[in-house]
Amino acid sequence: MLVNSNKRTDTANPIVTFCFSYRSGVCDQRWTQVYTHDSTGYPLAGSVAELQTHILQGYMVQVQFSTADWRITFPVDDFTFRGRTICSSSMWFFSDNGTQIDTDADWLPTLVCSNGEVSRLNYTTATWARPVGNNDLQVTSEIKWYTKPTQCGSQPVYSQFVDGSKSSGSMDKLLRLAKWSELRANMRDRGFSFLLQNQKVYNNELITAQSLNHISLRYTQNAVKFNMEPFYSWLSVWSTNGRRDVSRWFLENTTLYTHNNDFVALDWYGDQCWRRVYSADSNGTATHGSLDELIQMVKLGHRVRVHFDGFNLKANGIRVLRDQVVAQTTEEYSRRDNYPSYEAPFFNSRARQVYRLVHSSGVVKTYKYFLDNFALSEIDESSKFAIDWLIDTRPWTKVYRTDATGEVTFGTVRELEEAVTAGASVRLSIEQDESAGQFLTEADNVRTNFANGEVYAQALKHVSDQKLLSVDEYILQSDIFRWSLMVSSGGVVAMNARRLASKSHLYDAVSPATNVTWLINA
Repeated sequence: MLVNSNKRTDTANPIVTFCFSYRSGVCDQRWTQVYTHDSTGYPLAGSVAELQTHILQGYMVQVQFSTADWRITFPVDDFTFRGRTICSSSMWFFSDNGTQIDTDADWLPTLVCSNGEVSRLNYTTATWARPVGNNDLQVTSEIKWYTKPTQCGSQPVYSQFVDGSKSSGSMDKLLRLAKWSELRANMRDRGFSFLLQNQKVYNNELITAQSLNHISLRYTQNAVKFNMEPFYSWLSVWSTNGRRDVSRWFLENTTLYTHNNDFVALDWYGDQCWRRVYSADSNGTATHGSLDELIQMVKLGHRVRVHFDGFNLKANGIRVLRDQVVAQTTEEYSRRDNYPSYEAPFFNSRARQVYRLVHSSGVVKTYKYFLDNFALSEIDESSKFAIDWLIDTRPWTKVYRTDATGEVTFGTVRELEEAVTAGASVRLSIEQDESAGQFLTEADNVRTNFANGEVYAQALKHVSDQKLLSVDEYILQSDIFRWSLMVSSGGVVAMNARRLASKSHLYDAVSPATNVTWLINA
């Protein structure tokens, strides 16, 4: 139980408040196995009520289950409550042959419920006209739910009524967290909780945030399932004025299904374990902290976010090249930005996915692609901004490393497997050669193969960039493609690439001479 009366504040970063139990602070808490049940939903350990309480208090959650061939662990970011049943999903799986992502890979969104039901969709990445499959997975053992707290207290940072007026909490505190942290939210009246992928603050008064990784669901008697028809994904943006905008897109052919906005009551939660480690002006001159410390933290595996021009974005991939850090952001859609109109945070009728390359020199390169055909919607932008670099202060440790020949140089596969089995988050540091620097990314799912005992991680949120020859800057390639990794504890880094505009397959490859370091937050 966390005790809120014993607090200290990081004076350099006043938004970061640590609270201590009798043993450790909230940011040092380990992943806790809070609930376990079998494939029929029969409770084995812990409490489903405690799991629900943790979700409603903004905790991070990981899920783990096994089939006959493998055990898999992955983070889940949205939750639907149906009576006493909790269902949660992740979109971030690609089909594979056991060691590599399939050439014509299927997306495999996965839905796990506390009544023991585990189901998947499958739709191909290889065409713009794609039938959708829907099937149940046969889970052979228990399903485990792990949680980790994100803030000191149990109450929302800020709550609003359906008209956007304040119910409780502090708007000033939410403003600070929206700029320098990661947010989650709850719709208590509708039984829905979710992670927010990005934030934008307008005029230091209106907070808007996007939640993007959702697949349509239908209610069953005791739980929820993926829709049978129509199959669609949906993008949402939420605002502290009570407005919500939702854009829904068919999975079969990537055309618009519906687009509407309404008013919602919302509880906002902020992760208080983030710290501003480095700030620089638009010329790259330091105004706070140290670039060396930022580079050190990135190499140690810490998660990174960037704040500039009102945006707070997650770094999905990070390059470190000599004294330069470049963050690639991929989880954002374009807003209308006609503030002070209430429609400012809304999506365009033709939704546009936004990719950015954010440099520690102050350079931000922005690319916007229509979702329906991945054509550039406008010329790419290159601007210079004052940028805050934020890191997750939770402890990340190196648990395992293989060199360019696949030889183990640190740790053991058993130690890696034990950490993942205990619910740990995983990040990967990949080094090909000194001239390319280091590339760090997150594992979207981690699997142990029962047949050979190897551990495999999929890392899927990357698009193709390239270094300019004249300066230490990166741009996106003109014929943009998604590149996805399946990394083995045996040292093999298998890559799959597919063009986004044509959906044509580009290559499957095994990266040569690659050093891989596995980093965990236990």
